[in-house]
Amino acid sequence: MKEVLFKLNINAQVVGFGSVFHMLFTDKEIENYRDVLTTNDGKYEKFQRESMKRHVFIIPKANKRCHISAAHTIDDINMTIEAMENSLKSLS
Repeated sequence: MKEVLFKLNINAQVVGFGSVFHMLFTDKEIENYRDVLTTNDGKYEKFQRESMKRHVFIIPKANKRCHISAAHTIDDINMTIEAMENSLKSLS
C-alpha cells in the first residue's frame, strides 16, 4: 500500500507492525497518538466506503486497524491491494 500511495501521490501513511496496519490520510509524519488525531477522518471514511464497494471490509471508523491472517492467501492480499488502489483513485 505504501507503493500505491507513492505512485498515486496521495498524502497518507500506512502505519502498523507485521500483519496489523492502518492507513492515515495526512502529510504529517505520525509520531504519537496526538498526530493520529489530526488526520483526515472524512477522507478515510470515503476510502472505507469505496473499499467496501470493492468487497474489502475495513472497519467503518477512522483510526481502526486492518489485519492480515494466516487464512488470507497471496491472491486475497493482491485483490485487496488492487481494490484499495481503485478506491484511492476514486477519491480524486
